[in-house]
Amino acid sequence: MRSVSLNRLLLIGTLALFNGCSQTTDYTQQDFGNLSWKPDGSGMYGLFEKQLTTVGSDSYIIGVFDQMGALAGTVPTSDKATNPNFFLDPAATHAVVQLGPNLYRVDLPSGNQTLLTTKVRLFVASADLHYAVVTASPDGQPIRTISVLDLWSDKPREVKKWDLGGVSDNSGIWLKNGTFGLTVNNGAIQINIYDTLGRSVDSVSNAEDLFHNGNYVAATDEFYFRSSSVTLSGIDRFNFTTRVRDHVFTGESADNFDVSADGRILAVKTSSGISVLNTKTLAKSFVTNDGIWWGVFLAPAGDKLAYIHSQSSTIRDVHVLSFTSP
Repeated sequence: MRSVSLNRLLLIGTLALFNGCSQTTDYTQQDFGNLSWKPDGSGMYGLFEKQLTTVGSDSYIIGVFDQMGALAGTVPTSDKATNPNFFLDPAATHAVVQLGPNLYRVDLPSGNQTLLTTKVRLFVASADLHYAVVTASPDGQPIRTISVLDLWSDKPREVKKWDLGGVSDNSGIWLKNGTFGLTVNNGAIQINIYDTLGRSVDSVSNAEDLFHNGNYVAATDEFYFRSSSVTLSGIDRFNFTTRVRDHVFTGESADNFDVSADGRILAVKTSSGISVLNTKTLAKSFVTNDGIWWGVFLAPAGDKLAYIHSQSSTIRDVHVLSFTSP
């Protein structure tokens, strides 16, 4: 196992990177939203705070990181992200992201932005960025109006709108065949599954897919999520083809987790550190507990992972580790 440790990142300069569109910075990274690997494993895009005085202000800019986790530049945007959700297309050339109260599609090489809709919270976008699920209802409202947007129309089009009670703020998982899940709590926590016309097509009981706690693996048609069962906490797996649900991680509560694209590896961050599991044998290996702040993000090849490291009480950076599958 190889650790690549970064000290405080002070990258100073004005030289343009990445086809002249990302910009070098003198930003100190204070906190992070989501990270997403590029499909070839050459680096990552992610959301990070650059403020030096206010931790956790939910005011992120888009960063470009190399494969070792070093901040290589930023994507200039007209506003800051206030929502940690960040969705890339398969080629990692575009992102759907909430900037301020509005939803945008961002061309990552150029930084050009397309306004999609205003005054919404983003739950989830489809893997091809064709659809986005949003709400215009305020956070904490018991019943919220959910909208499915078609982003490929000449002008983004609302496909369906309906009211839903008890939906969690940062839930949302895109599944298969134009379906998605939202975590709801109406006396019991479960994941409701809808199609793009807002029709309820399935559900998973005693389950939640809050931010960075849900993965759908298309290669195996399996859905990984956090169990909300009182008697069986941890991570469960549900196979949509066979309808079999099994328990794959227990013993500790999962803070967040990630699953490799081929479904071979499950990486889990708990209070004791990061572990990786072989999803076929359930063999487990402990990876690290070196200053983990949060997060575990598996590289596309499933041979290394990134996580947010706490460099000090206020400064964070990205660490990358190589590991061997158990």
